[in-house]
Amino acid sequence: MKKWFVFLAALILLTACAAAELSAPDVEPALTAVLESKPSTSTPTPISPETETAEPAPTATVEPAETAVIEQLAVSEEEKVGSVNPAAMPVGAVIIFHQSGGFAGLDQQWIIYLDGSIDLPDGTQKQVEVSQVQTLLEDIQAANFFDLNESYVPLDACCDRFVYSLVVRQGDRIHQVTTLSDTPQMPVELQEILELVSGFLASQS
Repeated sequence: MKKWFVFLAALILLTACAAAELSAPDVEPALTAVLESKPSTSTPTPISPETETAEPAPTATVEPAETAVIEQLAVSEEEKVGSVNPAAMPVGAVIIFHQSGGFAGLDQQWIIYLDGSIDLPDGTQKQVEVSQVQTLLEDIQAANFFDLNESYVPLDACCDRFVYSLVVRQGDRIHQVTTLSDTPQMPVELQEILELVSGFLASQS
Protein backbone atom coordinates (compact mmCIF):
# COMPACT_ATOMS: atom_id res chain seq x y z
CA MET A 1 0.00 0.00 0.00
CA LYS A 2 2.82 2.31 0.90
CA LYS A 3 4.55 1.63 -2.47
CA TRP A 4 1.43 2.57 -4.36
CA PHE A 5 1.27 5.76 -2.43
CA VAL A 6 4.87 6.67 -3.32
CA PHE A 7 4.29 5.75 -6.96
CA LEU A 8 1.18 7.89 -7.10
CA ALA A 9 2.97 10.85 -5.56
CA ALA A 10 5.80 10.59 -8.05
CA LEU A 11 3.34 10.39 -10.93
CA ILE A 12 1.56 13.52 -9.72
CA LEU A 13 4.88 15.35 -9.40
CA LEU A 14 5.92 14.41 -12.95
CA THR A 15 2.55 15.47 -14.31
CA ALA A 16 2.83 18.86 -12.60
CA CYS A 17 6.34 19.46 -13.99
CA ALA A 18 5.23 18.59 -17.51
CA ALA A 19 2.29 20.95 -17.26
CA ALA A 20 4.49 23.75 -15.98
CA GLU A 21 6.90 23.23 -18.86
CA LEU A 22 4.14 23.31 -21.43
CA SER A 23 2.59 26.45 -19.93
CA ALA A 24 5.90 28.46 -19.67
CA PRO A 25 6.08 31.20 -22.30
CA ASP A 26 8.65 30.94 -25.04
CA VAL A 27 10.79 34.03 -24.24
CA GLU A 28 13.36 33.51 -26.97
CA PRO A 29 11.18 34.78 -29.85
CA ALA A 30 9.97 37.68 -27.67
CA LEU A 31 13.52 38.61 -26.71
CA THR A 32 14.59 38.51 -30.34
CA ALA A 33 11.70 40.79 -31.31
CA VAL A 34 12.68 43.30 -28.62
CA LEU A 35 16.29 43.36 -29.76
CA GLU A 36 15.28 43.85 -33.37
CA SER A 37 12.89 46.69 -32.50
CA LYS A 38 15.45 48.59 -30.36
CA PRO A 39 17.04 51.40 -32.40
CA SER A 40 20.74 51.15 -32.95
CA THR A 41 22.81 53.71 -31.03
CA SER A 42 25.87 53.31 -33.18
CA THR A 43 26.54 56.10 -35.71
CA PRO A 44 26.69 54.77 -39.22
CA THR A 45 29.82 55.70 -41.12
CA PRO A 46 28.78 58.05 -43.90
CA ILE A 47 29.80 57.13 -47.37
CA SER A 48 31.40 60.13 -48.97
CA PRO A 49 30.43 60.44 -52.59
CA GLU A 50 33.12 61.55 -55.00
CA THR A 51 33.36 65.32 -55.01
CA GLU A 52 32.75 66.61 -58.46
CA THR A 53 34.89 69.65 -59.19
CA ALA A 54 32.94 72.17 -61.18
CA GLU A 55 34.85 73.54 -64.11
CA PRO A 56 35.35 77.31 -63.71
CA ALA A 57 33.45 79.48 -66.10
CA PRO A 58 35.64 80.70 -68.95
CA THR A 59 37.03 84.17 -68.30
CA ALA A 60 37.08 86.61 -71.15
CA THR A 61 40.62 87.71 -71.83
CA VAL A 62 41.72 90.69 -73.88
CA GLU A 63 44.67 90.05 -76.08
CA PRO A 64 47.37 92.72 -76.32
CA ALA A 65 46.43 93.39 -79.93
CA GLU A 66 42.80 93.97 -78.92
CA THR A 67 43.89 96.28 -76.12
CA ALA A 68 45.90 98.33 -78.58
CA VAL A 69 42.87 98.66 -80.84
CA ILE A 70 40.67 99.76 -77.92
CA GLU A 71 43.23 102.34 -76.83
CA GLN A 72 43.50 103.62 -80.38
CA LEU A 73 39.72 104.00 -80.62
CA ALA A 74 39.80 105.98 -77.37
CA VAL A 75 42.07 108.66 -78.82
CA SER A 76 40.60 112.07 -78.08
CA GLU A 77 39.53 114.50 -80.76
CA GLU A 78 42.43 116.85 -80.17
CA GLU A 79 44.94 114.01 -80.60
CA LYS A 80 43.37 113.22 -83.93
CA VAL A 81 44.03 116.73 -85.20
CA GLY A 82 47.74 116.69 -84.42
CA SER A 83 48.68 117.42 -80.83
CA VAL A 84 52.18 116.93 -79.45
CA ASN A 85 53.16 114.36 -76.84
CA PRO A 86 54.61 116.36 -73.90
CA ALA A 87 56.51 113.31 -72.67
CA ALA A 88 58.49 113.36 -75.92
CA MET A 89 59.99 116.80 -75.24
CA PRO A 90 63.74 116.70 -75.89
CA VAL A 91 66.10 117.41 -73.04
CA GLY A 92 66.53 121.15 -72.59
CA ALA A 93 63.47 122.04 -74.67
CA VAL A 94 61.12 124.59 -73.15
CA ILE A 95 58.67 125.28 -76.00
CA ILE A 96 57.26 123.10 -78.79
CA PHE A 97 55.05 124.86 -81.32
CA HIS A 98 53.29 122.65 -83.86
CA GLN A 99 51.16 123.85 -86.76
CA SER A 100 49.29 121.57 -89.15
CA GLY A 101 46.32 121.51 -91.50
CA GLY A 102 45.11 124.28 -93.73
CA PHE A 103 44.27 123.96 -97.39
CA ALA A 104 47.85 122.90 -98.23
CA GLY A 105 47.98 120.34 -95.42
CA LEU A 106 50.94 121.85 -93.59
CA ASP A 107 52.77 119.93 -90.88
CA GLN A 108 55.59 121.88 -89.28
CA GLN A 109 57.13 122.11 -85.84
CA TRP A 110 59.53 124.36 -83.97
CA ILE A 111 61.40 123.39 -80.81
CA ILE A 112 62.89 126.15 -78.67
CA TYR A 113 65.57 125.29 -76.11
CA LEU A 114 66.53 127.11 -72.96
CA ASP A 115 70.05 127.72 -74.29
CA GLY A 116 68.61 129.75 -77.21
CA SER A 117 68.84 127.10 -79.93
CA ILE A 118 65.79 126.48 -82.15
CA ASP A 119 65.02 123.41 -84.25
CA LEU A 120 63.34 124.59 -87.46
CA PRO A 121 60.79 122.63 -89.54
CA ASP A 122 63.30 122.10 -92.37
CA GLY A 123 65.67 120.25 -90.05
CA THR A 124 68.12 123.11 -89.60
CA GLN A 125 68.90 124.89 -86.33
CA LYS A 126 69.11 128.54 -85.41
CA GLN A 127 70.67 130.22 -82.39
CA VAL A 128 69.23 133.21 -80.52
CA GLU A 129 70.08 134.96 -77.28
CA VAL A 130 69.17 133.10 -74.09
CA SER A 131 67.56 136.30 -72.81
CA GLN A 132 65.13 136.27 -75.74
CA VAL A 133 63.92 132.81 -74.79
CA GLN A 134 63.62 133.85 -71.15
CA THR A 135 61.55 136.89 -72.13
CA LEU A 136 59.25 134.75 -74.27
CA LEU A 137 58.71 132.30 -71.40
CA GLU A 138 57.92 135.14 -69.00
CA ASP A 139 55.39 136.64 -71.43
CA ILE A 140 53.70 133.23 -71.87
CA GLN A 141 53.44 132.74 -68.12
CA ALA A 142 52.13 136.28 -67.63
CA ALA A 143 49.31 135.47 -70.07
CA ASN A 144 48.19 132.64 -67.72
CA PHE A 145 49.10 129.85 -70.12
CA PHE A 146 49.28 127.27 -67.33
CA ASP A 147 45.70 128.07 -66.31
CA LEU A 148 44.25 127.31 -69.76
CA ASN A 149 42.42 124.12 -70.63
CA GLU A 150 44.28 121.47 -72.58
CA SER A 151 41.92 121.64 -75.54
CA TYR A 152 39.88 124.25 -77.35
CA VAL A 153 38.90 122.05 -80.29
CA PRO A 154 35.25 122.21 -81.41
CA LEU A 155 33.32 119.07 -82.29
CA ASP A 156 33.14 120.31 -85.86
CA ALA A 157 36.80 120.57 -86.91
CA CYS A 158 35.91 121.25 -90.54
CA CYS A 159 37.29 122.56 -92.77
CA ASP A 160 40.84 123.40 -93.87
CA ARG A 161 41.63 125.17 -90.60
CA PHE A 162 45.01 125.24 -88.91
CA VAL A 163 45.64 123.18 -85.82
CA TYR A 164 47.91 124.78 -83.24
CA SER A 165 49.53 122.82 -80.44
CA LEU A 166 51.73 124.56 -77.90
CA VAL A 167 53.71 122.78 -75.20
CA VAL A 168 55.55 124.84 -72.59
CA ARG A 169 57.86 123.58 -69.85
CA GLN A 170 58.64 125.66 -66.82
CA GLY A 171 60.59 123.92 -64.10
CA ASP A 172 58.79 120.66 -63.35
CA ARG A 173 55.57 121.80 -65.02
CA ILE A 174 54.68 120.84 -68.58
CA HIS A 175 51.44 122.09 -70.06
CA GLN A 176 49.96 121.61 -73.51
CA VAL A 177 47.12 123.46 -75.21
CA THR A 178 45.62 122.50 -78.57
CA THR A 179 43.20 124.63 -80.60
CA LEU A 180 42.00 125.42 -84.10
CA SER A 181 42.15 128.67 -85.98
CA ASP A 182 38.91 130.67 -85.95
CA THR A 183 37.59 128.78 -82.93
CA PRO A 184 34.84 130.85 -81.26
CA GLN A 185 35.59 129.52 -77.75
CA MET A 186 39.33 130.29 -77.94
CA PRO A 187 40.23 132.50 -74.96
CA VAL A 188 41.77 135.89 -75.61
CA GLU A 189 44.82 134.85 -73.56
CA LEU A 190 45.46 131.89 -75.82
CA GLN A 191 45.16 134.05 -78.92
CA GLU A 192 47.72 136.45 -77.47
CA ILE A 193 50.12 133.62 -76.63
CA LEU A 194 49.90 132.16 -80.15
CA GLU A 195 50.67 135.60 -81.56
CA LEU A 196 53.65 135.94 -79.19
CA VAL A 197 55.14 132.61 -80.26
CA SER A 198 54.41 133.10 -83.96
CA GLY A 199 55.89 136.59 -83.88
CA PHE A 200 59.01 135.37 -82.07
CA LEU A 201 59.61 132.60 -84.64
CA ALA A 202 58.89 134.89 -87.58
CA SER A 203 61.50 137.36 -86.33
CA GLN A 204 64.14 134.62 -86.41
CA SER A 205 63.52 133.53 -89.99
